[in-house]
Amino acid sequence: VPVFLKKIFLFVGIFVLILAFSGCTAFETDTEALLAPPVFTEEQEKLNAALSEVIGEDYVLEYPENGKTNSAFIFEDLDDDGIEEAMAFYSVFDESTRINILKKTGESWVSVYEAAGFYGDIESVNFAKIEEKGSAIVIKWEQEVGIYRYENERLEQVHGDSCEGAEITDIDGDGKNEVVIISKNA
Repeated sequence: VPVFLKKIFLFVGIFVLILAFSGCTAFETDTEALLAPPVFTEEQEKLNAALSEVIGEDYVLEYPENGKTNSAFIFEDLDDDGIEEAMAFYSVFDESTRINILKKTGESWVSVYEAAGFYGDIESVNFAKIEEKGSAIVIKWEQEVGIYRYENERLEQVHGDSCEGAEITDIDGDGKNEVVIISKNA
């Protein structure tokens, strides 16, 4: 047997031994086995507990896929009172995604409003200061956009339509943002 073949066999043998005793397992092909739920912060744990009190234990948190906010719990001062509210996105039994608004009272969170969203995944959640008080909440769902206003502890949908995209920009140069909806059907 030539010397170079002995070196190759020796190298392969050592590689197999190293791999066998390294503690590594074969590659996992099941993606569900590779996924782990995110670890909550202390504040998110309190929000999750408050949400569970209202809707029970059988729900799945939903996460926006894109945008600046990609958490199931989004903190924003929705009513301009200087205190951040929390928005939670979840679904129950494969129904449409729901939105829950929670307000902090002391050290705990309390659900103050709940609303149905659209079917499909949440692509993004953005906030636009388009009025003097409060912000417009622009939620881009899989095939639709929902524009909401939070006032008097109520979430009101002011616009909902199918679309390809939605952008927040100062389109007319007046120093105030507008919501631009991009649609195939004009």
